[in-house]
Amino acid sequence: KGGTYNTVVVGTFDSFNPYIVQGSPAAGFAEFGGGLLYDTLMDQATDEGSVSHPLVAEAYKYPSDYSSATYRLNPRAKWHDGQPITVDDVIW
Repeated sequence: KGGTYNTVVVGTFDSFNPYIVQGSPAAGFAEFGGGLLYDTLMDQATDEGSVSHPLVAEAYKYPSDYSSATYRLNPRAKWHDGQPITVDDVIW
């Protein structure tokens, strides 16, 4: 926990935001979900393309038509400072 993470990446980037519409996000920050900056609700399995695993969420369900998703947060999920991740954090 804590400290500094250094990495070498070939190329350039416009933002640390992996969801930008224009430009390129920094390499490694958007791979398979949150990448190196944060955990996402789910993470895609690297060996099974259609399989996802819970991370911040501990469970999820979809209706048969996949029109929505319901996630249950893992009560052990915490921010770097030890504060729990809440529904309001996810909605933001």
